[in-house]
Amino acid sequence: MRYREPFTVFPRKMRSGKVVWYYQTYNESGRRMTALSTGQVTKSAARAYCRKLDKADDLIPNRAGRMKFSEYSVNWWDDEKCEYVQYRRRGGSINQNYLRSQIHHLNNYILPQFGTMRLKEITRYDVENWVGKLQAMISKKTGRPLICGTNPRFGESLIRICFSAWEKTNQNP
Repeated sequence: MRYREPFTVFPRKMRSGKVVWYYQTYNESGRRMTALSTGQVTKSAARAYCRKLDKADDLIPNRAGRMKFSEYSVNWWDDEKCEYVQYRRRGGSINQNYLRSQIHHLNNYILPQFGTMRLKEITRYDVENWVGKLQAMISKKTGRPLICGTNPRFGESLIRICFSAWEKTNQNP
């Protein structure tokens, strides 16, 4: 099998006439990514720049999609670190009981299912399948299903808040 470099560099001529070197790399599934600028004007400098990025595992600059759900959710529902909680506090529409409930849902239902998955791997099917499992579970405290059949969008609404910041900058999982 032929060896393949982790990146390819090539020149592009700007409108000003200046030549800038770009690079292309491959994502985890082996697909070629969009070209990115190195900001360098010589091939050797561009290759050195790419080697440095490769060593730091930053050839693909958008790490959000490669991030695991558990890493992404570290500060959720934290009074002082979660932007969503701070926003809701300013509006006066959130209390401690609600926060405790959401932390409980996160730790007991969401993280066990999605914690080890990469953000970009979570699909609508995964969420719907998870909601189906929750609908089949019976609460030990009340003896009723965890999710009432009248609220089929429970799973989406539960994690939609958490994904909203990520969705603004990346594709929708």
